Amino acid sequence: MYRIDLLLKEVEIELIRATILHGHMNSAHEALGVILEEYKEFEEEVFKKASERNPAHMREELIQLAAMCLKTIRDVCPEDIRDLPKQVPHDEGAF
Repeated sequence: MYRIDLLLKEVEIELIRATILHGHMNSAHEALGVILEEYKEFEEEVFKKASERNPAHMREELIQLAAMCLKTIRDVCPEDIRDLPKQVPHDEGAF
């Protein structure tokens, strides 16, 4: 089982890498295209026969998809973080 903080770190690293390579999202339309591309790459792997699926590739595509979703939130529909709660209560066992 993965710790959520380690998964989020992987997504953060991918977000930084993608931003360095491709810059910021310029519009919602661009973001949708990128997100759909990542989704379709994951979908392609899922639709293979179970014996032919590559879990490592599925994981890689999901990390990229998550990063592109965060990149879209950051670049296309940012929210002032000063309005967000300082700390989110959570149960460590829930993740």
